[in-house]
Amino acid sequence: MFHSAYQYLVTTHIGDLPDRLPLVMVDGTVPHWSPRSHDQHYDHHKPGGAPIQLLEIPDTANVPANACFVTTQVDADACTAAAWLQLLAMQPAAAVLNHAKNYLCSIAYECDHLGQPATQPYTGLEDFARNAVAALKLSSNALATQLELPDDRNTWSAEQKLQFASRVFQQGTEWLVQAAQGLSAWPGEAGEASEYWAQFYRQRPEIWARCRLVNGIGILDQRGISTYVDPRHLIDWVRQQAEHRNITLTVRDRFLEIAHPDGKVTLPGYSYTLGSVPLHAHGSPKFSKCGVWDELTRAETAKRDLLNFPPASSGWGGRNEVGGSSWNDAALLIPEEVIAHVLHYTKEQLQ
Repeated sequence: MFHSAYQYLVTTHIGDLPDRLPLVMVDGTVPHWSPRSHDQHYDHHKPGGAPIQLLEIPDTANVPANACFVTTQVDADACTAAAWLQLLAMQPAAAVLNHAKNYLCSIAYECDHLGQPATQPYTGLEDFARNAVAALKLSSNALATQLELPDDRNTWSAEQKLQFASRVFQQGTEWLVQAAQGLSAWPGEAGEASEYWAQFYRQRPEIWARCRLVNGIGILDQRGISTYVDPRHLIDWVRQQAEHRNITLTVRDRFLEIAHPDGKVTLPGYSYTLGSVPLHAHGSPKFSKCGVWDELTRAETAKRDLLNFPPASSGWGGRNEVGGSSWNDAALLIPEEVIAHVLHYTKEQLQ
């Protein structure tokens, strides 16, 4: 696989950003960062943003050759956006560019929405996109082995996490750029995704045993699991329930470190992803429109004040269909509290 002159960085810490390079930030904004005159910034999570990151990018975008691509959480949507920007800079023939855009958008929709519009130009690309996203995820697992990182990702240092995620971002983006140019097969076209789906179904009983309904909302408790868990597990489980609402909540480990006269004390906390059930009969909730992120930030701040914890460095956030708790801080709200706030602010949309 070729390697471009671009650099890649996955971080949620402003101190990690390089000072001397032009930054191209896609699919998320590092907290407290503001673009400089020579930076480019595309984030579809803002109110009224596009459904996928690539569609937030104008066709006139021109990325400098020494740019550093930055995202806050690497996934196929971020990789398709970075690949598209690089293709625009290459200025290929219009037919090549249009074909690549359809394929890249299809992959991005599958990543962010676990499905795509049933209209042209995406008709017939469902299996392609599903396998492409799976192949990209599977290739990241192979990269962890190549980098000789521990099997238990909970033991990785901050430096190891940054190195791994940034390499995944680079590897996925460059694979997509090559495929769009016809220099390699697209991810998943060679059948490599079959291993991913085999693992997926082997993991399902364990994951479904961790799912439960609270007030009709499907919750997956991933605490203690060190490997990646596909969000389809929770969505598929929810769809099996006789009555359910159209949102999901995934709970993960996140630990707090607080000062103590004898040194730092580590306490358990939470990390959350608040999502929606695709193609639900009642549609998707509109978390941003309803003010859910602001309300959860207020509730988290109030609980920290009550327990005399320092304030979080950033609040809850995301787009209408999905988001979560602070990038860099453990949440103190328990799952039942999160659900109570969500139901209060979206009661007319959550059926």
